[in-house]
Amino acid sequence: YRNFTNLFHLGLATMVWLLVFGLVAAILFTITTLFNVEFSDSFYEHFYTSLGIFTLPLFFLVFQQRQAKSEMTLNRIFEILVNFVLAPALMIFTVLLYAYVVQIIFEGVLPKGMLANITLPYLLGGLGVYALRSICAKARWETFFKFYPYLSIVPIVLLWLAIDRRISAYAWTEQRIYLVALATAITIAYAILIVPKARQYRLISGVVMVAIFAMTWVVNTQEIAYQSQTERFEHLLTKLNLSDGQGKIRDDVDFLSRLENMPEHELQDWNELDDVSDYLVAHHFYSGSY
Repeated sequence: YRNFTNLFHLGLATMVWLLVFGLVAAILFTITTLFNVEFSDSFYEHFYTSLGIFTLPLFFLVFQQRQAKSEMTLNRIFEILVNFVLAPALMIFTVLLYAYVVQIIFEGVLPKGMLANITLPYLLGGLGVYALRSICAKARWETFFKFYPYLSIVPIVLLWLAIDRRISAYAWTEQRIYLVALATAITIAYAILIVPKARQYRLISGVVMVAIFAMTWVVNTQEIAYQSQTERFEHLLTKLNLSDGQGKIRDDVDFLSRLENMPEHELQDWNELDDVSDYLVAHHFYSGSY
């Protein structure tokens, strides 16, 4: 039994070790994306090596120590995971997002479109950590989580700004439609958390179920995305002077001469046209009308 317990704690420590690796990688990715800070390969090598050597034995000893004092139940495992891994990571991400807001205010620039790749997992993860704390016998960081629903307002605004930039620049796709639906459900869920009297997980579950039903039965995401990308395709044809004005592509374009002295902004438009063409062809192929 003692050997089995040691193996169980070793496996559990390994899982937490991998989780810490993933969270640290996400934090470094956030710093690189938001603040344009590039870390060297030497830094990554030394940092991850040190993290691996330190984290795995640390959590193994933590689990062993808790076992020596009292029985290691699932609730205690959740306590360690939530209080000492997930909650601190959430607080670090919160600080980084607010630091980014301060930066864009002082620089007077719009948020990056890539910001959605950071704020969406942050809000989903924060909702999960907030829920997990309710089953912890001794939840920590009470002050932070007391104000967390209000602190989430700024990341939600950043998420919607990033979504707006993506759709304005690249039109609708199926993935962006699902992104908007998920962002809407998250916004409603956090609005429920902000109002103490309405803070019930049944309401949040109802919002999720309605969103899933709407996106799978009510809204035709493929048709919406196809129409939007078609309009984008026609707009790019007109912008690049490739349309004959009657819905067809001109056949008198000298591509070689245009490529010789093509400015960078026009090259970007050509790349976008190539991407849209691939999307429309793939839509026809997978819909069986190719």
